[in-house]
Amino acid sequence: MSKHVQRIFKLAVAVFALVLAVNLGAGTYQAQASTVGAASTKQTKTITDQAGNKVTLPKNIKRVAIVGSIWPLPSVMAVFFNSADKIVSMPEPSMVAAKHSLLSELYPGILKAKTASNDGTSINTEELKKVKPDVVFYGAEDTKMQQKLTNAGFKAWGFPLANGRAIPLRRKTIGSVYYPKFSPRIIKPKF
Repeated sequence: MSKHVQRIFKLAVAVFALVLAVNLGAGTYQAQASTVGAASTKQTKTITDQAGNKVTLPKNIKRVAIVGSIWPLPSVMAVFFNSADKIVSMPEPSMVAAKHSLLSELYPGILKAKTASNDGTSINTEELKKVKPDVVFYGAEDTKMQQKLTNAGFKAWGFPLANGRAIPLRRKTIGSVYYPKFSPRIIKPKF
């Protein structure tokens, strides 16, 4: 591949990530993440994920794993939060894309994420346990993945992919738990 083609590819990936990040900031849809009074403490927060499951998470999330086929999520999170330092595990296809794009230059911390537990479709829960994630994001449509993660003792957070409302939902959902005092400004999109 020539240097010109590589530059164009890197630019295309960067533009794609930027478009996703901008879209995260737009939308009027209400996220399903919510604090549940009786289940919340000073150290935890209970949310209802996009798969409809109640998940109790630490309020201060320090380690995030992303599994399954939600390959764009690591880049979206890195751009949205201007850091990839909390991402400890991600799908192998996401890492390949990060290594061969501008993302690794903008957020070199993303290259520290482990991929041994996660080929992009299936996971090795024993390998995933080694990175000690506070929360594991998975595709909300994948009920088998949710069951496998929950049975292994992980805090599994279903994240929408195919739903047309997925991008607006993500903004408040991730922000409200990833940063405990996050309060997004809702912008009404003009279509």
